[in-house]
Amino acid sequence: MIKSISMNPKSSPSQHRPGIGEFERHVAEAIQSNLARRSYYRRQAGWVAWLLSISLVFSERLTIPIARRVDRQALPFQEKGIPILANDFVEMSEIPPKESLPVYHGQADRKLRREVKRLLRKAKKASLAALSRRNYRIVQEELSAALRKLERIQETEKVHFAMTRHLLESAGIAALHVPSYIRASSGEAEELCRRFVKMQVRLIDQAIFVDTLAQKCHAKGVGILVNDVPDIPFLEELGSPAS
Repeated sequence: MIKSISMNPKSSPSQHRPGIGEFERHVAEAIQSNLARRSYYRRQAGWVAWLLSISLVFSERLTIPIARRVDRQALPFQEKGIPILANDFVEMSEIPPKESLPVYHGQADRKLRREVKRLLRKAKKASLAALSRRNYRIVQEELSAALRKLERIQETEKVHFAMTRHLLESAGIAALHVPSYIRASSGEAEELCRRFVKMQVRLIDQAIFVDTLAQKCHAKGVGILVNDVPDIPFLEELGSPAS
């Protein structure tokens, strides 16, 4: 059962720096946070943490031009009170302190990494096919099923796939919100929403490398990535899976 989704924006552009859209602001805050924590993580976990931080910030900076374009396209809808993007990101202020310990300290072996990769590729293929048919319910089901399986793997194997989990949650909640945005805009927002979800779905199997680096730090008791991405309430908003 899907819970009702609020159309009240969690934040408004006036609450933040003028001229900065929701997507760009989120990425900029992630960059700022990663830079601020880089030295601490390097002291605690060495060169692996340093390499991981550099990789994250590099990829985030590459995202800025894309974020600006999406923000420009979303602005006309936001001005009509439709919270596209505003309700699709969680504030970076919600992340745990950098000193927080990881729950798990394990490192995935090649077999486990391949298992996770297969899981993600299957969900990605099915979700992209559903998006081409504009079937957002199937996208939600595929991403939520993959997320629940990943969470079981983490618990069973005592290993974090923190960035992969974050990407699944982010794509999932965006897909979950699409129908409400379509209704509120009388269909005008659908193409933007579909592209936004598609862009994220394409990335869900691309974080295994950074998660593998992070696991080396988790083995030392350092919570990099686990502490650096906010929890996104995709499964909570989606509700319980159908029985």
